Amino acid sequence: SPSDHRHYQSPINIMYLEIDERQGLISVSLEQARVAEKSGDKEGAKALRENAKRLRFSIVEEEVKKNPQFIHQIAIEAIADPWGADDYLELLIYLTHEKGYDANP
Repeated sequence: SPSDHRHYQSPINIMYLEIDERQGLISVSLEQARVAEKSGDKEGAKALRENAKRLRFSIVEEEVKKNPQFIHQIAIEAIADPWGADDYLELLIYLTHEKGYDANP
């Protein structure tokens, strides 16, 4: 039903949201993804998880804007956490390739 999507924000509007609003949207997206998966909607669940990931990335990007050295911290954490390395790598690619931040500020 249409009410299920009342919390959805288009990506263009995400950057104007306060961080706590974004964190709320992340929780909503992940909860909706769980509901979608339980009802057998694998594609919907995947899209909602992707939305949550983009929101998380946008929060990290705010930090990088304020402190470009933060990219180094992300790289260090990626090395320290081999189990989460894919997530960190995806985040670094997003920041450097998609958003154009310098990997060596």
